[in-house]
Amino acid sequence: MGQLSKLLVFGGPGFPSATRDADIRRCRELGRALAVNDSLCLLTGGSRGDHQAGGGADYHVAFGLADELADEDKQADRIITVLPDGAGENFFRLGTVLYQGVADMSARRADLVSRSDVVVTLGGGPGTVAIVAIAIERNVPAVPLGISGGASEHLWQDPAVRGPLEAMLRNRLSGSQIEALVCREVSSIDLINICRRVVSA
Repeated sequence: MGQLSKLLVFGGPGFPSATRDADIRRCRELGRALAVNDSLCLLTGGSRGDHQAGGGADYHVAFGLADELADEDKQADRIITVLPDGAGENFFRLGTVLYQGVADMSARRADLVSRSDVVVTLGGGPGTVAIVAIAIERNVPAVPLGISGGASEHLWQDPAVRGPLEAMLRNRLSGSQIEALVCREVSSIDLINICRRVVSA
């Protein structure tokens, strides 16, 4: 298989109880949609997240993808799990497993962004804000899904962030596609197609 573009999914360690089931379903569906697209692979930091809050966004996307790619060789091609040195039981290991050599979260975020071609955020909190700031600084297209709530919604509401986000996406996406990311439900297939368009522009 040729070189695939790397899609980094990032979000919080869990989901609000009021929307948890729908949030988990959205993440799993995104993983399944990614499985049928052979131009993107998933890049993940491997954190399971907070079990009591349903687990993290990237955990559910990764396992949604892995469930569709039952063959371990296919998983190795389509999932890259990048772990800190000394990663324990709160980290999963899927696909090709790499180690960063750093444990500091700020350094981990910067390293993950540097390895990616596009960043998708779902929900999240301060860590998600930080990952998008790094992406903007390094000119890696970031695609927060506003409807997923949390930081991904608030990022679009902050003019200081929305301006740079739109500037990065404007030459890659239509105005209606950007507006959908801000405030509308976007199907998993459409979100994957948006990511494909972003990295191919």
